[in-house]
Amino acid sequence: MVEITLSKLNKPKVNSNAITEDFDVFSVVCDEYEYCVSYARITDLGEKSDSVYTAMYSDKKLYLLCEKDAFKVTELQNLLQEKDENLARVDKLDKFRLDGLSEYILLKLFFNMVSGTRLFKKIGKYNRIFFVPTTRNRKAFALDEVKLNQNFNMWISSTTFTNKKMFTSDKEDQTRIAKKAIYQIDFINNTMKNVLKGNQEDGEQYYNLPRFKGAKPKFPSKFFADKNAKDKLGRIGKNRLNAYLNTKSGKMFYIIDQFNQQFSKYFSNLFFITQDVDRRKLDMTAQAYVKDLKFKLVEFSQKHEIYLIDETEEHVALINYLKDKFKSLKIEVTLADKDDLAEGDLAISLIHDKEFYNKNKDKVDPHQEKSLAIIQHITVEDAENSFPDATLYNLINQLIIKYDLNKGELTIISISEKIRQFKYYAMFDENAYEMRFSDTSHFEINKVTSFDKISILDDPKIELMIEDSRGNYYKIFRLDTVTLPNKVLMDDWKEAADNGELVTARKTANRIKYISGLFDISYWKDSKDFYYIVGGIPDALQQSVARGFHVRKIEKVEKQGTLNNEEIFDLIEMMMVPTIKYANMTVLPFPKKYLTEAFLADRK
Repeated sequence: MVEITLSKLNKPKVNSNAITEDFDVFSVVCDEYEYCVSYARITDLGEKSDSVYTAMYSDKKLYLLCEKDAFKVTELQNLLQEKDENLARVDKLDKFRLDGLSEYILLKLFFNMVSGTRLFKKIGKYNRIFFVPTTRNRKAFALDEVKLNQNFNMWISSTTFTNKKMFTSDKEDQTRIAKKAIYQIDFINNTMKNVLKGNQEDGEQYYNLPRFKGAKPKFPSKFFADKNAKDKLGRIGKNRLNAYLNTKSGKMFYIIDQFNQQFSKYFSNLFFITQDVDRRKLDMTAQAYVKDLKFKLVEFSQKHEIYLIDETEEHVALINYLKDKFKSLKIEVTLADKDDLAEGDLAISLIHDKEFYNKNKDKVDPHQEKSLAIIQHITVEDAENSFPDATLYNLINQLIIKYDLNKGELTIISISEKIRQFKYYAMFDENAYEMRFSDTSHFEINKVTSFDKISILDDPKIELMIEDSRGNYYKIFRLDTVTLPNKVLMDDWKEAADNGELVTARKTANRIKYISGLFDISYWKDSKDFYYIVGGIPDALQQSVARGFHVRKIEKVEKQGTLNNEEIFDLIEMMMVPTIKYANMTVLPFPKKYLTEAFLADRK
């Protein structure tokens, strides 16, 4: 067994006596509309505005954490009612009422008040906790925001802020910003506040959205980073610690540390929970994994003629470049015209991206057309990335999946006799699809209408449903919880930086100690259900990981039946298939990919 760290917090013990001694907690009964009105009013209570420290809304109640003895119930109710005498129904919560309150509500009220040198100062009564960015671009920048949900899962979300001056008066811009809040941001004093539309206060004002649709934050922070520093001086150790503290997981540990320091009088210490897990890893290195996959892809191209076509009819040089690039990978392709393709022919087609066809209505998007040939598309716009080898290998990879669907037979994937006994179901746009195997290589996928579990499968949270050989059903869905580096990593980095030493999490000997939840497949069972995490391949982990790996749950649909250990191993084997997600493991059994492609083919 190995211990991993999860992004889920423990439920703290609440000292309600201490809270009622130092604060007043009020509840305001209100529906969603009343909440909006009430919240707007508590942000403008005149000379008593600062007496409301923070607020949060849950289960049709607005909760206020206020300065001790600042308000009487009738006074606060009158302030909130102002124009509508039936609006606010205010109660003051005594110790007994606080003891009956959800720990989450109290935790969130105080959590909103966490302060620190790395954080922007208070932003309204309903606080949003933003980290001050390390890069300060006055035009556009990304801010990391701390989130906490009622299941005690914590995460960091990056969003873009764009200077108000960057937006024009054209119709598209005005439509996008019509209902967006405006923030005034002061980087000198690290303050943020909401300002009213048309407010001409001094200082830069920003919208919480990118200038261009779909634009990603310009400076996204990583979830975990461990640079390959060669120098073993203490300076490098400190730099590495600082680099980690600026990652998303480092910021999460920072917030919890600040909370425990500031509010230990009211709550027991918060910490990220740990879980003992079993592990399953590949029986080969990443290099061998990729080498084996490349061999299979090249072998397939030698046994099957693959055509290369240009449906843009204007990129001859690019097509020739692609042909030569494939040849350098020992993959032979033949130039052809789309009209020359016959039923069942394999082809890679060069087209434009979706945005191009949206703007050029006179052009037909080939990706939306049904073809008797088996076609995998690549866009001209991808040429900006120079088509790295991995992209081209993956094109063949995806082409093989479509070929398999056409033939009803697995070409380069091998499954065991036990695995083929499972049936797989997924829902797409109210259409249920089933995949079943007749032997270890042949399968069929059908749209199903008379399926007694279809109402359960219709839940958008369910990613896949499995039926075992005994007729028991299990649903797989993703939880909000992700894996974190273990806290000992930050502790050791702090100690190493102080002592002028260097600690790396990338060495094989340190992986289990520091980042056990970020690689291989981890799994565990409770009394009812099964949980698993698909991480990266250990020796192929990138220098930085953009996010943690989500926990997934396999839950019984009905009370009877359970997966035995052997069946669990079989399911895990179906995620260790390099042909679905190029040179990596999949987070769901590979039939989900086949079901998805079958639906997309039917939709054309």
